[in-house]
Amino acid sequence: MVKHEIDTARYNNAASLIRTHGILAIVFGSLGTAFGLLLIPLMWAGEYGDVSTADLVGGFIFAIATFVFWVLPHVYLIVSGTYLLKMPQPKIAKTLIIINLVVSAFWNLVILVFAIINLTQFEDYNQGHKK
Repeated sequence: MVKHEIDTARYNNAASLIRTHGILAIVFGSLGTAFGLLLIPLMWAGEYGDVSTADLVGGFIFAIATFVFWVLPHVYLIVSGTYLLKMPQPKIAKTLIIINLVVSAFWNLVILVFAIINLTQFEDYNQGHKK
């Protein structure tokens, strides 16, 4: 009976950290998306204010690069955070956490730390998850 209680406590701890990871992913994903969408028109106006063709092409390239390399990863964090809050199957949760680990290595150290902690406690979540 004591082993069952310990396993339940370990699962609850791992599940709580996954939910916290989801909340932080949504918060930082939203902030990053808002900043990225604000960055595109501000940089466009500041750097590419002239009307020459070369400046317009450079502005479009900058806007596309900012959208792909800044906004889309943060939108992914919002989506993955939403799924992590729903306590998905262990296989899906592990995949989302690993992708969050890779994305967060570039954009968010807080999510990176939580992804590493979640991966170390993932076996507890896997064993305790209701099949």
